[in-house]
Amino acid sequence: MYEDPLRLLGDVTHRFQRRLRGSPVLNELGLAPVQAQLLAWISRTDHAQASAFAEATDRDKGQVARIVAQLHDMDLIARQPCESDGRVTLLVTTPRGDAACARLRDTRRALVEEALAGLSDADRATLRRLLTTMQENLS
Repeated sequence: MYEDPLRLLGDVTHRFQRRLRGSPVLNELGLAPVQAQLLAWISRTDHAQASAFAEATDRDKGQVARIVAQLHDMDLIARQPCESDGRVTLLVTTPRGDAACARLRDTRRALVEEALAGLSDADRATLRRLLTTMQENLS
């Protein structure tokens, strides 16, 4: 009997996301999952723009603009004009946002380690290589 490996991958991803969304750190930081997602994305993206996040995540630009405003009001991000194009607003994390991102990263790393428990370093490298190939195949 054929079992679709992508169905299994989807199930693993769903379980991981559900556990991440249910982590106490989101409540402690007062963040909704999508706010945490955008904050983390801004933290790791040079020249972050709301429109790029909307495109990358298939979200409505208006929804993203509201989330940006919420994160700004929480003093987790700041808006900066782009030096090369004054029409563009860049998003950067504030010191408070950096601290929140560090807590989010720690939570995510712990959950990744839990998910990968029992896999050898070689298995982890193989998994990474296979997932990268699949990602490239679908790009």
